[in-house]
Amino acid sequence: MCLVAIAVNPNPDYALIVAGNRDEFHERPSAAAHWWPDRPDILGGVDLLAGGSWLAVRRDGQFAVVTNQPHKAAPANDSPSRGDLVRQFLSTTEHVDEFAGRLLVARDKYAGFCLAFGSRLGTRIVCEPEHVHINGGDADGEILIITNAPANQSWPKAAFLEFSLRELLDGNDCNPADLLAPLDRRDAIASRADGVPAVAVAPFVVGDTYGTRASTVFTVSTSGHCTFIERRHGAGGAPAGESRFDFAIAD
Repeated sequence: MCLVAIAVNPNPDYALIVAGNRDEFHERPSAAAHWWPDRPDILGGVDLLAGGSWLAVRRDGQFAVVTNQPHKAAPANDSPSRGDLVRQFLSTTEHVDEFAGRLLVARDKYAGFCLAFGSRLGTRIVCEPEHVHINGGDADGEILIITNAPANQSWPKAAFLEFSLRELLDGNDCNPADLLAPLDRRDAIASRADGVPAVAVAPFVVGDTYGTRASTVFTVSTSGHCTFIERRHGAGGAPAGESRFDFAIAD
């Protein structure tokens, strides 16, 4: 992923929201979101080149999402895929803090990344090369934005996404599909009198060889109902399919 928003208890209807765009080369082979045959309790897309995922969730409400940090080069040609970190977390029964501790020891093996993982009960973030371990997104109402920028550097489109999501969540009857709208913004945004942040580069990247391949929203309602929506795009931002999965959190 290249732009991700995470919110824990942002309003009375939602206990957790994860929403983001995956920007990637269009030629890189990928599978659309599905329940994985080898782990039927895990739902997400799959990178068919390296075998990992950019965002996936588990039936018990756990999630993991990874962004790359291009300012750190890969340590070696045979370094493990960052997408495998998503699979690793969702394949373990470790507490988020245990997994974070183990990842902090192993982080040097990977090219630059930020991995956010957890559930509605709490989120952790580990970034490399900043060597950051953050208890993030635990504060009720907080919207945490992760990008490709270094952990201590914000991007204007991150401010736009936070503003737009907060505006939607403060309204009435915001459904999961509504949360895709800010991710689909494709043109620059001039600041307006109502305070919308100006954005020179829109959240959605349109390109013939590289661009936004998927926009994904994962929500957990306060009643424990999960919705996962993936909207896929091809070259030039052309529609390439949409999938929706609804399920209840499994004990």
